[in-house]
Amino acid sequence: MDLFEVDLKELKKNLNLMNNRPRKCIKYKTPKEELLGNFLGV
Repeated sequence: MDLFEVDLKELKKNLNLMNNRPRKCIKYKTPKEELLGNFLGV
């Protein structure tokens, strides 16, 4: 898919949904929490 054809607002909305959805494989944390927790040493 050519991302130049995707509206930036729609892309940001979908990225937000994906990064803030809890995942079973990371103990029901969100990807954002997992990344920031590891980055910040929490």
